[in-house]
Amino acid sequence: MVGTLAKKDKTDTHILSDLCWGAHVCHLYHTKQDLIDVLAPYFKAGLENNELCIWVTSDPLKAHEATAALSEIVEGLDNYIKEGRIEILDQSDWYTRAGKFNGNGVLLSWLKKEGLALSKGFNGLRVCAQTLDLQPWQWHKLISYESVVDSIIRRHKVMTICSYSLEHYGVPEIVEIVSNHRFIILKRDIKWELIDNTGHKWLNELRNRSSYAEIGRKLGLSRERVRQIIMGRAVTDSKISPDDQMLTISKASKLLNVHTNTLRLWSNQGRLTCYRIGARGDRRYRRGDLMEFRRKSASNHVS
Repeated sequence: MVGTLAKKDKTDTHILSDLCWGAHVCHLYHTKQDLIDVLAPYFKAGLENNELCIWVTSDPLKAHEATAALSEIVEGLDNYIKEGRIEILDQSDWYTRAGKFNGNGVLLSWLKKEGLALSKGFNGLRVCAQTLDLQPWQWHKLISYESVVDSIIRRHKVMTICSYSLEHYGVPEIVEIVSNHRFIILKRDIKWELIDNTGHKWLNELRNRSSYAEIGRKLGLSRERVRQIIMGRAVTDSKISPDDQMLTISKASKLLNVHTNTLRLWSNQGRLTCYRIGARGDRRYRRGDLMEFRRKSASNHVS
């Protein structure tokens, strides 16, 4: 696989052994064992490659369970932990230390960790973050964060896996997850496979296939679920409230009855929150924010 930085030495036979520095991987899984099967060998390789390793855990695999699973294949794991060569943390100890998710703060923390790793003689930083349990309106902050990570870390000695449950997340979320990662790892039949998603190749592969049932058999999803994924954002997710719906700049401008350039100006001035998604950084607006902005504007005009 092609990377933006030097290719790493291969010291293991795991599916992820060909990853380069700067890799941003989306791991789609079904079970706790799926997490262990992929992530334990991933961190074993990182320790063998003299990399600083950080594993941020959440349900269904807690920090103590991840530690136990890794200790089964890494001899002397306790010493690695004491020496600071690997950290295994719960998400509350990393992502939400201040009580809420701050994407920019998290990204800066990763880059600081990379600098620390290199200053201490490590070859780089190896990361996995199991996904957060966020409220629907916070989801778009996470996706915006993933988009920024995808564009920035390819220039750093960092590789990261983001693990997402195929059972937990709805259809629009899965589409956005896939769209913001360079690589995807998922189980086809009984084998794990690493897929190059540069330029959304995986989504295009899905769209070009004629049989939803065939795709479903390979991904472990129902035919209807595959149909919805391929349809993408046109599918309505019942879990998302009207206020949490995300609108394009065109629809948002119509809702406020202003020109799109006016909406861009307000966003750039910080008057109206805008979320960036995808490789191009397309603007999205939360409907609840727009309605509140319209209400306040009308109130100020009257007064």
